[in-house]
Amino acid sequence: MEWKPNLEIVTEERHRFFLYYTYIAGWVISDDPNTKVGATLVRKTGTVYRMLARGANILPSNFERASGELERAFSERCVTEGANAFAELLSDRAWKNGQMRHAEKVVIEQAKAYGFKVKGSTMYMPWIPCTPCAEEIMQAGIVELIGHKAMIMKTPERWWESTNTALENLKKTGVRCCMYDGSIGNVFSLFNGEIWTP
Repeated sequence: MEWKPNLEIVTEERHRFFLYYTYIAGWVISDDPNTKVGATLVRKTGTVYRMLARGANILPSNFERASGELERAFSERCVTEGANAFAELLSDRAWKNGQMRHAEKVVIEQAKAYGFKVKGSTMYMPWIPCTPCAEEIMQAGIVELIGHKAMIMKTPERWWESTNTALENLKKTGVRCCMYDGSIGNVFSLFNGEIWTP
C-alpha cells in the first residue's frame, strides 16, 4: 500500500507562519517522548488572522508536567524500579496511547476555555488527525485543516487506516483539508523517534 493522502496543496506564506508556531508548541509543550505534535486554532476576521490558542499532545491535566504531579504519581515506582521507570513508562506505547491527550482536543478545549468561538476557525496541525480527533474537529465546527506536507508524508503505515478514515470523514462534512508544501525553517520537531527540521 502506498501512502498518498489526497489533500489540497497550499503555499501561501501565512500557512508557514502559523505552522512555525504550531511546531514550536509541539516541541516545547508536548509530553510525548516519541512524536511531538502541536495544534493552533486561527480565526480570520476581515483581512486579519488571529491565533486563538495553541496546544500539544500532553498527559491529562492531573498529570501536568509543570506541576510535577506526574512525577509524584510514579515516585513509588521510581524508588522501587529505578530512576528510569518514568521514562520507561512513557516509552510503553500502549500505556502512553491510553493516557496522552491529542493536540487537536487540547487546543479546542483551550480556545473554549479562553472564551473564543471555535466554530468557523482554521486548525493548523502539521500531521493528519486520527479518526477520534477528526470527530472532535467536526463537532467543534472547524472549517479548515492545514497540515504540513513534509510531516504528513512521514506518516508510519500503522496510522494510514485511521488517518485515511479521518480525512474521508472530514471531507464528507465539508472541512477543507490542505497541506502546506514548503519548508518551515528555524524549528525542530520530533516524529516517530526522529528529530528533524521542518
